[in-house]
Amino acid sequence: VKAIGYPFGMGEPHVSGGEISNFIPGDSHYCERLVTDAAINPGNSGGPTITTHGVVGLNTSIIDGANNIGFITPISYVIPLLPALKGGGDILTSHLGADLQPNSPANAKFLGQAQPAGIIVSQIYNGSFLTAAGIKDRDVILGINEHKFDRHGNIISHEVHHKRNIFDVIRRALPGKELDIKIFRNGKEQNIKTTAEPFNYFGIRRSPL
Repeated sequence: VKAIGYPFGMGEPHVSGGEISNFIPGDSHYCERLVTDAAINPGNSGGPTITTHGVVGLNTSIIDGANNIGFITPISYVIPLLPALKGGGDILTSHLGADLQPNSPANAKFLGQAQPAGIIVSQIYNGSFLTAAGIKDRDVILGINEHKFDRHGNIISHEVHHKRNIFDVIRRALPGKELDIKIFRNGKEQNIKTTAEPFNYFGIRRSPL
Protein backbone atom coordinates (compact mmCIF):
# COMPACT_ATOMS: atom_id res chain seq x y z
CA VAL A 1 0.00 0.00 0.00
CA LYS A 2 0.95 3.66 -0.40
CA ALA A 3 -0.05 6.26 2.19
CA ILE A 4 -0.40 9.78 0.78
CA GLY A 5 -0.47 13.03 2.72
CA TYR A 6 1.34 16.16 3.84
CA PRO A 7 3.31 14.97 6.91
CA PHE A 8 4.53 17.78 9.17
CA GLY A 9 3.18 20.39 6.75
CA MET A 10 5.22 19.41 3.70
CA GLY A 11 4.41 21.63 0.73
CA GLU A 12 4.00 18.74 -1.69
CA PRO A 13 2.25 15.38 -1.25
CA HIS A 14 4.45 12.71 0.30
CA VAL A 15 4.06 9.01 -0.48
CA SER A 16 5.21 6.27 1.89
CA GLY A 17 4.98 2.54 1.26
CA GLY A 18 4.27 -0.50 3.41
CA GLU A 19 1.93 -3.41 3.99
CA ILE A 20 -1.39 -4.07 5.67
CA SER A 21 -0.29 -6.16 8.64
CA ASN A 22 -3.47 -6.63 10.65
CA PHE A 23 -7.16 -5.83 11.07
CA ILE A 24 -8.56 -4.63 14.39
CA PRO A 25 -12.30 -4.83 15.02
CA GLY A 26 -14.04 -1.92 16.69
CA ASP A 27 -14.78 -1.41 20.37
CA SER A 28 -16.81 1.01 22.47
CA HIS A 29 -14.52 3.94 21.57
CA TYR A 30 -13.01 3.25 18.13
CA CYS A 31 -14.21 1.97 14.79
CA GLU A 32 -12.60 -0.97 12.99
CA ARG A 33 -9.10 -0.27 11.62
CA LEU A 34 -6.51 -1.64 9.26
CA VAL A 35 -2.95 -1.71 10.60
CA THR A 36 -0.02 -0.71 8.38
CA ASP A 37 3.72 -0.28 8.67
CA ALA A 38 3.69 2.48 6.05
CA ALA A 39 5.01 5.69 7.60
CA ILE A 40 2.08 7.83 8.78
CA ASN A 41 2.80 11.09 10.58
CA PRO A 42 0.87 14.20 11.68
CA GLY A 43 -0.35 15.74 8.45
CA ASN A 44 -1.16 12.39 6.83
CA SER A 45 -4.52 12.13 8.57
CA GLY A 46 -7.41 12.12 6.14
CA GLY A 47 -5.20 11.29 3.18
CA PRO A 48 -5.84 8.13 1.19
CA THR A 49 -4.09 4.80 1.46
CA ILE A 50 -4.08 3.20 -1.97
CA THR A 51 -3.12 0.06 -3.86
CA THR A 52 -3.05 -0.60 -7.59
CA HIS A 53 -6.74 -1.48 -7.22
CA GLY A 54 -7.79 1.84 -5.66
CA VAL A 55 -8.34 3.44 -2.26
CA VAL A 56 -8.43 1.01 0.67
CA GLY A 57 -8.93 3.57 3.42
CA LEU A 58 -8.06 6.88 5.06
CA ASN A 59 -4.94 7.49 7.13
CA THR A 60 -6.23 7.98 10.65
CA SER A 61 -3.77 7.65 13.54
CA ILE A 62 -0.55 6.16 14.85
CA ILE A 63 0.87 4.72 18.06
CA ASP A 64 3.08 7.52 19.30
CA GLY A 65 6.67 6.38 19.80
CA ALA A 66 6.23 3.12 17.89
CA ASN A 67 8.18 2.22 14.78
CA ASN A 68 5.62 2.75 12.00
CA ILE A 69 2.45 1.32 13.48
CA GLY A 70 -0.32 3.24 11.79
CA PHE A 71 -4.07 2.85 11.51
CA ILE A 72 -6.32 3.19 8.49
CA THR A 73 -10.10 3.57 8.52
CA PRO A 74 -11.45 1.16 5.85
CA ILE A 75 -12.98 2.91 2.85
CA SER A 76 -16.06 0.65 3.07
CA TYR A 77 -16.76 2.27 6.45
CA VAL A 78 -16.18 5.81 5.15
CA ILE A 79 -18.24 5.72 1.92
CA PRO A 80 -21.70 5.73 3.61
CA LEU A 81 -20.65 8.87 5.53
CA LEU A 82 -19.71 10.86 2.41
CA PRO A 83 -23.19 12.33 1.75
CA ALA A 84 -23.16 14.01 5.17
CA LEU A 85 -19.63 15.31 4.52
CA LYS A 86 -20.64 16.75 1.15
CA GLY A 87 -23.68 18.37 2.72
CA GLY A 88 -21.59 20.05 5.40
CA GLY A 89 -23.46 18.31 8.21
CA ASP A 90 -22.22 16.60 11.34
CA ILE A 91 -20.81 13.10 10.95
CA LEU A 92 -22.89 11.00 13.31
CA THR A 93 -22.41 7.27 13.71
CA SER A 94 -24.55 4.89 15.70
CA HIS A 95 -23.35 3.61 19.05
CA LEU A 96 -24.58 0.99 21.53
CA GLY A 97 -24.25 3.17 24.61
CA ALA A 98 -23.77 0.07 26.74
CA ASP A 99 -21.11 -2.05 28.40
CA LEU A 100 -20.95 -5.69 27.37
CA GLN A 101 -19.63 -8.81 29.07
CA PRO A 102 -18.46 -12.02 27.34
CA ASN A 103 -20.69 -15.01 27.91
CA SER A 104 -19.35 -18.23 29.47
CA PRO A 105 -20.63 -21.69 30.48
CA ALA A 106 -21.12 -20.43 34.05
CA ASN A 107 -22.93 -17.26 32.92
CA ALA A 108 -25.08 -19.22 30.49
CA LYS A 109 -26.13 -21.66 33.21
CA PHE A 110 -26.99 -18.78 35.54
CA LEU A 111 -29.07 -17.10 32.81
CA GLY A 112 -30.82 -20.31 31.79
CA GLN A 113 -29.08 -20.94 28.48
CA ALA A 114 -28.22 -24.45 27.38
CA GLN A 115 -25.00 -23.21 25.75
CA PRO A 116 -23.14 -19.86 25.95
CA ALA A 117 -24.30 -17.93 22.88
CA GLY A 118 -24.42 -14.19 22.38
CA ILE A 119 -22.90 -11.44 24.48
CA ILE A 120 -24.29 -10.17 27.79
CA VAL A 121 -25.43 -6.59 28.39
CA SER A 122 -23.83 -5.61 31.69
CA GLN A 123 -24.86 -1.93 31.79
CA ILE A 124 -26.91 0.40 29.60
CA TYR A 125 -26.41 4.16 29.76
CA ASN A 126 -29.32 6.61 29.90
CA GLY A 127 -30.02 7.98 26.44
CA SER A 128 -28.89 4.84 24.63
CA PHE A 129 -31.24 3.57 21.93
CA LEU A 130 -31.09 0.21 23.74
CA THR A 131 -32.84 1.83 26.69
CA ALA A 132 -35.56 3.17 24.43
CA ALA A 133 -35.93 -0.31 22.90
CA GLY A 134 -36.54 -1.85 26.33
CA ILE A 135 -33.36 -3.91 26.47
CA LYS A 136 -32.16 -4.48 30.02
CA ASP A 137 -29.05 -5.40 31.96
CA ARG A 138 -28.41 -9.18 31.83
CA ASP A 139 -30.13 -9.52 28.47
CA VAL A 140 -28.03 -11.58 26.07
CA ILE A 141 -27.76 -10.14 22.55
CA LEU A 142 -27.77 -13.12 20.19
CA GLY A 143 -27.87 -11.23 16.89
CA ILE A 144 -28.71 -8.04 15.04
CA ASN A 145 -30.45 -8.23 11.66
CA GLU A 146 -28.69 -10.94 9.64
CA HIS A 147 -25.68 -11.16 11.98
CA LYS A 148 -25.35 -13.73 14.78
CA PHE A 149 -22.83 -13.28 17.60
CA ASP A 150 -20.66 -15.71 19.51
CA ARG A 151 -20.11 -15.40 23.25
CA HIS A 152 -17.51 -12.65 22.71
CA GLY A 153 -19.78 -10.58 20.48
CA ASN A 154 -17.95 -11.50 17.26
CA ILE A 155 -19.94 -12.11 14.09
CA ILE A 156 -20.39 -15.80 13.32
CA SER A 157 -19.81 -16.13 9.58
CA HIS A 158 -17.67 -18.12 7.17
CA GLU A 159 -17.92 -15.30 4.61
CA VAL A 160 -16.22 -12.58 6.69
CA HIS A 161 -12.49 -12.35 5.94
CA HIS A 162 -11.76 -10.21 9.00
CA LYS A 163 -13.12 -10.56 12.51
CA ARG A 164 -15.91 -8.07 13.09
CA ASN A 165 -18.13 -7.69 16.11
CA ILE A 166 -21.28 -6.14 17.49
CA PHE A 167 -19.69 -2.68 17.72
CA ASP A 168 -18.85 -2.82 14.00
CA VAL A 169 -22.41 -3.87 13.13
CA ILE A 170 -23.85 -0.91 15.03
CA ARG A 171 -21.35 1.63 13.67
CA ARG A 172 -22.06 0.52 10.10
CA ALA A 173 -25.78 1.04 10.71
CA LEU A 174 -26.42 4.70 9.93
CA PRO A 175 -28.58 6.59 12.44
CA GLY A 176 -32.22 5.83 11.76
CA LYS A 177 -31.58 2.38 10.31
CA GLU A 178 -34.04 -0.25 11.48
CA LEU A 179 -32.59 -2.99 13.66
CA ASP A 180 -34.04 -6.36 14.54
CA ILE A 181 -32.27 -7.39 17.74
CA LYS A 182 -32.61 -10.98 18.96
CA ILE A 183 -32.10 -11.35 22.70
CA PHE A 184 -32.29 -14.08 25.33
CA ARG A 185 -34.19 -13.12 28.49
CA ASN A 186 -35.76 -15.17 31.28
CA GLY A 187 -35.18 -18.47 29.50
CA LYS A 188 -36.67 -17.36 26.17
CA GLU A 189 -35.55 -15.82 22.89
CA GLN A 190 -37.36 -12.74 21.64
CA ASN A 191 -36.98 -10.14 18.91
CA ILE A 192 -36.99 -6.41 19.54
CA LYS A 193 -37.29 -3.90 16.71
CA THR A 194 -35.71 -0.48 17.10
CA THR A 195 -33.58 2.05 15.21
CA ALA A 196 -29.86 2.77 15.52
CA GLU A 197 -28.95 6.13 17.06
CA PRO A 198 -25.78 8.05 18.04
CA PHE A 199 -24.55 8.22 21.62
CA ASN A 200 -21.41 8.92 23.61
CA TYR A 201 -20.40 8.87 27.25
CA PHE A 202 -20.33 12.64 27.78
CA GLY A 203 -24.06 13.25 27.69
CA ILE A 204 -24.05 14.36 24.04
CA ARG A 205 -25.84 12.12 21.56
CA ARG A 206 -22.91 11.87 19.20
CA SER A 207 -20.35 9.21 18.46
CA PRO A 208 -16.80 9.77 17.15
CA LEU A 209 -15.86 8.51 13.69
